[in-house]
Amino acid sequence: MADNATFASIGLAAQANSSLGYEPGMITAAVPGTDFRGVGFAQRDDFLLSEVVKISNAATLTTGVKIDLCLVDDGADPSDLGKAVVFGATVKLLASGTDSLDMTAGAGAEQTATITLAATAGLVTIGSILIPTANLDSAAVGNHIAIQLRRIGTNAADTCRGRVIVLKATAYAY
Repeated sequence: MADNATFASIGLAAQANSSLGYEPGMITAAVPGTDFRGVGFAQRDDFLLSEVVKISNAATLTTGVKIDLCLVDDGADPSDLGKAVVFGATVKLLASGTDSLDMTAGAGAEQTATITLAATAGLVTIGSILIPTANLDSAAVGNHIAIQLRRIGTNAADTCRGRVIVLKATAYAY
C-alpha cells in the first residue's frame, strides 16, 4: 500500500457520543431528494463521531493521516449554501493494556479544516483534514487508533447555521 492508500472508512457504523441522548439509528440524516443517508452535524461542538481503526501494515505514513469528508447541505435553509463549516479530527494511539478510549487524555492535538459547502443545493463537497505525524500520538503502521470527528460550530469561520450531512469520512496515509 502506497501513500494515499485508504486504511479506514468512517460512516454510519461509527459510534456517536451518548451524552446527547443519541441511540443507534437516531444520528442519521436523509439527503433531500435521494435515497442516501449520512450523519447530521448541527452547528455545535459537543456531537462526536468516533471509530477505532487499524493503520494497515501496508500503509506508508510519510507525512501523516488525511481524512476526507464527503459532505452535503441538508437542504433546510438555502442561505446555508456556499457557507463554511469547520471540522476537527483527533487521533489517539490504542496500545494494548496501556491506553483507554478517553480522547481527552493522551491523544494528539486536534487538527481542523474549514470546508466551504457547494453553492448549489444537493451538490457534494469533499474536504480534507490533515493530521501530521507529530499529532498521531506516536501511532505507526500496524497500530490501532481511535479517530474522533466533530463539527466545531462555535468557530468564527463556521458560517453555516444549519446542519451538514457527512456521508462518509475516509482516512488515508499520506
